Amino acid sequence: MNDQPLQCDERFFARLRQRTAVGGVVIFLIPFLLFTLRGLINYARPGPLMLSQVSLAQLVEDALAFLAHQPMFRNITLDNQVPASLPSIHVDPNQLSQVLMNLLLNAAQAIPQSGRITIAAKQLPGEKVEIRVEDTGTGIPPEVLPHIFEPFFTTKRGKGTGLGLSISQAYIRNHGGEIEVKSTPEHGTSVRITMPLHQEVREEQRQLEVIG
Repeated sequence: MNDQPLQCDERFFARLRQRTAVGGVVIFLIPFLLFTLRGLINYARPGPLMLSQVSLAQLVEDALAFLAHQPMFRNITLDNQVPASLPSIHVDPNQLSQVLMNLLLNAAQAIPQSGRITIAAKQLPGEKVEIRVEDTGTGIPPEVLPHIFEPFFTTKRGKGTGLGLSISQAYIRNHGGEIEVKSTPEHGTSVRITMPLHQEVREEQRQLEVIG
């Protein structure tokens, strides 16, 4: 069995675009395949953590500021309850930002007309932090809930790849944390993340620091 890591080579897809152009019409499925392949790689083998000390409150504020003006958030109230007094956290800010953005987008897609998304955080005993994202959307049916972290599982026909929550779970576990979802149909969904405030520097991180 070949255990070499998958490589996403954009030059391959560029050549494929050229070869699949018929009468000047390019097969537009190629960018989608590229996006899906990248997602699958991120799920299967999250990259080494690029750790830094960051403010969780600032990370959340930046994510909300970016999304607030997007059309799907037009009739949604974004309630930021993350206290600025929280201690800084030792994380990969890019991975955690992707998780937050994904959860906020999922929450918005679950709200058909208008509603509220609340994001909150608090410090837990044992040098851990809890992050919650809650919405007032349509909720998740009980028969669907056990499958939401399965790769490629989606109820959004024609939208997305079904990798968002799988990748989010992989990123959080990459930080030694856990993510769980509770939902009540017609009342909304609550996503809870728990993770350490500080990360142990792994061997691959030490190697990156030496190379850098």
